[in-house]
Parts: sequence; C-alpha cells; structure tokens
Amino acid sequence: MLQDRVEYPHTVLVDLSTSCNATCTMCPTQINPLRKKLIDPGLFTLLVEQVAAFAVSPSMFYIGIHGEPLLDKRLAEKVALCYSVGIKTVTISTNGSLLTRQRAREILEAQPYIIIVSLESMVPELFETIRHGLHHETIVANLKTLFAVRNEIDSLTRIAIRFIISSRNAHEQAPFTEYWSPFLKAAKGDYFAVDRIHNWGYGDPTKFHGSSPCPHVGCTTVLSDGSVVFCCLDHEAVYLLGNLRDRPLIEIFNDYEARRLREVHRAGQRHTLAMCKTCDVAEQWHGTPLAPIYDDFVAKDWVRIPAGV
Repeated sequence: MLQDRVEYPHTVLVDLSTSCNATCTMCPTQINPLRKKLIDPGLFTLLVEQVAAFAVSPSMFYIGIHGEPLLDKRLAEKVALCYSVGIKTVTISTNGSLLTRQRAREILEAQPYIIIVSLESMVPELFETIRHGLHHETIVANLKTLFAVRNEIDSLTRIAIRFIISSRNAHEQAPFTEYWSPFLKAAKGDYFAVDRIHNWGYGDPTKFHGSSPCPHVGCTTVLSDGSVVFCCLDHEAVYLLGNLRDRPLIEIFNDYEARRLREVHRAGQRHTLAMCKTCDVAEQWHGTPLAPIYDDFVAKDWVRIPAGV
C-alpha cells in the first residue's frame, strides 16, 4: 500500500537490454554481461502506460543505460509510443555506431526529446582503444548525419555530444569543443554533456568514497527483465526493489525499502550502504571527484562482481 505522501521519480530510466556492439574499457557490462535478452514489448508498453499515468510527469524518460539501444530495431516505435501517450521527455543515449541516415530519420520522426551520442576523442587511435569494436570514422560521420537530418526535417529533438573525461583525453576537451561547436544549435537546445569517468559503484572497499547524497535517489530504474532497482548503475540488482510484472512502478518507488534507501542518502549516510559506499558518482556530481583513484578507462582493474563484495 502506498503511504499518504506519494513521491514521484523525476527520472525514469529503462534498459532495453545489456547487449552492446562494443566492449568499452570503462563499462562493467563487458566484464559480466547480464540481461542480454531484449525487453518484452508488452512489458515496455506496461511501463509506458504506468509512467503516463503519473500525477507528476518525469522530467526525463531515459533509454540506454548498460546496453546499446539502437540494437533494438523497433526503437523508433517505442519512442513514438511514449510520445503518443504524453511522455515527451524521451532521452536516448547511444554510442552512435548504428545511426545511419535511415535510422536517424526514423528515430527523429518519433520525436525524442534528446539524443546523446558519446565520443571521447577526435583521435581515432585513442578513441578505438577506449571503445573497442567501434570505428571512429563511422561515429563521426553518423553524428554529422544526425545533425544534418535533424536540421533537414526541422525536428525539435536536442542533440548532445557526451565527452567523458579521463586522464587519457582531458587535454582534448578544448579542441574537441571547438571542432563540434559549429554543429550545435543553441536555438535547438543542443549541448555538450561533459562527464568524468566514474567507477559504476564498483570501487575499492578499502577507500572512503564520501557521504554526499546521490542525485539519483529521485530516479527509478527498470531493467530489461522488469526488475526495479534503486540505482541506474545497479545492473546486478544489488538493491532489487521489486518487479514491474508484480507491482506498479509507483508502488515500488514508494514502498518501505525504497523510501528507506532514499532517506539514508538524504541523511548523509550513503557510506553505510553496500553498493553506494564504494561509488564515486555522487562526489563527482558534487564537484569533488576522487581522482586519481578512478581517473582512467580501466574497469577491469577495479570492478568487483557483484558490487559490495
């Protein structure tokens, strides 16, 4: 049963699957891939219908956490479904490798709010040592095509270029920004999404990672099998709160355990939680990154499976 004061997530994140066409060196999915099966269409529809019925609409409906969303050939249909029921904040995060002109057009015509494309370097050799299996030339060409198609059809979709900083590419940020700035249209709301490398919650348990509350506590994450977890990084379901097949999402978000975890964070006690105590994301978002502990794309050197062990 819901308590008297219902809380609504400001962001709903959904992982269509953890399948990916790359093995990026900073991604724990490449070490222990899970839930590679694509989300059941009926389950996705159920999620969309429930989110559309929220009394307070989420500011973002985010697709693409651990896997590559464009591997889903019906991605455009899913985005269009969201838009048709009033969810107009769909954000797609992609590595850009499959953004051909045709795919770009069909997805843009479905009217997503934002498309984020990750690109860590304009040096092909460096980029390809980070995102194994991808080709720099292809990503650059596809990103330019995305801008071109968006402008041709006068889509309102915002385009963001994600630049994840590490010790390998920090020196590139200024020339990278200079190169891509002419493509970004302020009138469309385009932007650079600049992030630091983080440890995905799999940090060294002998280190203190801080106690700042994580901004993610106001979000909710649904994995491809319907599992609802406390954190978008929790692909191992360390903090499994329920399953969409069994209970409505808003009920899961408001149950005792979900509220308890949020209160632990808000009380500055993040370090008492198994997974959160070894995560550096919150400190990075608060402007106090734990460099040089986690300052390079080297997940294999510090990821522990499962988290909290």
